[in-house]
Amino acid sequence: MFGKKFFEVTDKEKLVKLINVVNEIGPVEEYNLAKWETMVVKGSNARTQYFFKYNVKRGTKTEESFTLEKNKEGDIKIVGYHVNQDLLNE
Repeated sequence: MFGKKFFEVTDKEKLVKLINVVNEIGPVEEYNLAKWETMVVKGSNARTQYFFKYNVKRGTKTEESFTLEKNKEGDIKIVGYHVNQDLLNE
C-alpha cells in the first residue's frame, strides 16, 4: 500500500500517529473527490504519478490528499498522504 518513497520521509511511528489522529476525528461519513491529476514522465527516470484530493466528512470536515506513484514493475504505491482538518467548521 505505502511505497518505499513514503517511508523515506515519514517513519512508521509517524504514520501510526497520523492514523490515530485521523481515527480520533471520527469515522468517514461522506467523501467527495475534489481534485485529481495525472503526471507521466518519460525518459531515463520514467514514472507515472497520480494525485487525489478528497473532501471528507468525519466528526468534522477534513481534506485528505494522496499521491501515488507507479514503479518500474507496474505496482502503484502511496508516496504521500496529507490530512488537513477544517478547524473553522467544527
